[in-house]
Amino acid sequence: MAPQQVHNHTIHLLPLKDDGSPDLPGEPPYIYLPPPTHPSYSIRFQIDGTSSICRQGSLWVNIPGKGEQFDRKAFKEHTLKPSFNDSIKIDIPIYTAGAFSFYCTYTPLPPLTTDKVDTPKPTQTPTYYIDVCPSLHAQKSRIPLDGLSVISCLSKFMGKYPEDWDRHLHGISERGYNMVHFTPLMERGDSNSPYSIYDQHTFDK
Repeated sequence: MAPQQVHNHTIHLLPLKDDGSPDLPGEPPYIYLPPPTHPSYSIRFQIDGTSSICRQGSLWVNIPGKGEQFDRKAFKEHTLKPSFNDSIKIDIPIYTAGAFSFYCTYTPLPPLTTDKVDTPKPTQTPTYYIDVCPSLHAQKSRIPLDGLSVISCLSKFMGKYPEDWDRHLHGISERGYNMVHFTPLMERGDSNSPYSIYDQHTFDK
C-alpha cells in the first residue's frame, strides 16, 4: 500500500476485489499503515463500479472519526453506487492508531437461467483487518516499531519496590533494552500465577 500524494494530502490505496477482499499480496493480506500524522492521511477504498459488491452494496468500517472514541462494534456505512464508467473511491482519514476492521454487504446476482429461482438474500463478506501503527517516543525522540528491544519480566519475581525494582531496571537498561513488558501486576489468586488474577483493581503488595 504505497502512499500517493493528492493535492498535498497523503492517501494509501486499498483496492478491493469483486468479492470484497483486499486486492493485495498475501493470504490473507496484511494491511499495515504508518502512525497517524498531522495533517491526517487517508486510506482510500477503491472498488470497480461494476463489481458484484456494488449491487445494493455497502462498505462498513469501524475506523473512528476525529475526536471520536473507538467502539469495535460501531461500524459506519458507506453506500456503494454502481457505475459503468468509474471506480468507487471512499476516503477515510486516520486519526488514531489501533486495529480496525471492515466488511461489505451486498445482494448477489441470481443465477443465469430460464428456470424460476429464488431471489438471492443479502450477503456479508468476511471481516478484514487494518493495523495502524502507534507512534512511540522515548526522551522526546520517536522510536520506530522495528527499533524496539523488548524484555519480558515476571512481575512477581521483581522483589521489593522500589529498591529491588531500581536494581533490575538499571540492569535491563545497561543491556540495551528500551521497553519492558510486565506480566500482570495485580493481586494474584491461589495458584500464584501472574495470569490468575484475584482482584484486577488491586496491585500486588
